Amino acid sequence: GRGGWRRVKAFLDEYSIIYAVILLVIVLSIATPQFLTVSNFTNVLRQISMVGILTVGVFFVMVAGGIDISTGAIVGITGVLFAMLMVNYGFHPVAAFFITLLLGGVIGVVNGMMVAKFGIPAMIATLGTQSVCRGMTYVITGAYPISGLPDSISFLGRGYVQDISWLPWPVFIMLLIFVAAHFVAQRTKFGRSIY
Repeated sequence: GRGGWRRVKAFLDEYSIIYAVILLVIVLSIATPQFLTVSNFTNVLRQISMVGILTVGVFFVMVAGGIDISTGAIVGITGVLFAMLMVNYGFHPVAAFFITLLLGGVIGVVNGMMVAKFGIPAMIATLGTQSVCRGMTYVITGAYPISGLPDSISFLGRGYVQDISWLPWPVFIMLLIFVAAHFVAQRTKFGRSIY
């Protein structure tokens, strides 16, 4: 009856974006025979993996009722620092990683203090952080890319997981982070308190 139709309509309304994606996949599959190939999906997953990893952090911020628009700029400055420490100063990748992690943590604490301690709206605080980080990245690099990363680290961006020749490392890392984030969000006291 009418109650059943309402439930179906509510389901269709709730998941309308999924149907749009399915329609897009069908159209692209007909228009381009290479679309539904493993190599194309691997390439697409590799391209979205970095954004996918970032969405996990933004997810927790947004679920808690906040917003952080500085994420991309923070990734930029920490990525530049990571590369510069190894290429220009000869740091071991593990040492460069921990120094970079420290910088990211410090920037996060500054963002958090501006919002929680000083009452600055999150949008304004993170917009300021975004501008500062982006500007510092351009100043540090002179707007030129840093190349020559050691082979011991470059496989993370270009290589494939051993024994799974179709799975790129960035996608594998993204999937691990998704699983960990799901566990934290659903199974821990911390995750439940964020909700």
